[in-house]
Amino acid sequence: MVKRKSSKFQRLSQQLEAKPPIPSSDDRPIMGLKTTKNFIVSNAVQAIIQEPKIVNIKEESFLEKETYGKIPSYLSKVKQDIQREKELVEEYVKQQNNEMNDAGGQMEYEIMDEEERKTLIQSLKKKWDEVNSRYQKICHRVTNSLGDIKRKEMQEAELQQLEDDIERLSRPGPLYILKQ
Repeated sequence: MVKRKSSKFQRLSQQLEAKPPIPSSDDRPIMGLKTTKNFIVSNAVQAIIQEPKIVNIKEESFLEKETYGKIPSYLSKVKQDIQREKELVEEYVKQQNNEMNDAGGQMEYEIMDEEERKTLIQSLKKKWDEVNSRYQKICHRVTNSLGDIKRKEMQEAELQQLEDDIERLSRPGPLYILKQ
């Protein structure tokens, strides 16, 4: 058995970082040192002489990205959800039609043709223009009689109804109408 010489344990960090010794109480700081350097002027001179930092600002070109022009994956999922909802609504309407027919009801629905829808929207817009022009003439009269006020209210209601009808017909998707 070999005997080792025992020594005081020191951490590795204590061995590597040797700190300077603490000054003794007899050491006094040097007093009265003054500098002749003008820090304002030296700072200005240093700022003038110094070369500007070169900053690499590389502007990203969105055209060069690999995802440019591609439809995001979440949008295709949303499209599929919308398509499924449309199919469910159509299936529900068909089911309701079948139940009404089975119960002896005479109500049957059909899908309105797209051309018919567009012509109907155009005619409603023309009608709205006519009613609006009459309404504008009544609005700018100085004297209002009871009959004018009633006409104005009726035309406002008619304008609102036309706007609602145009909005309903302009919605995307199939439009079901009652068969006659």
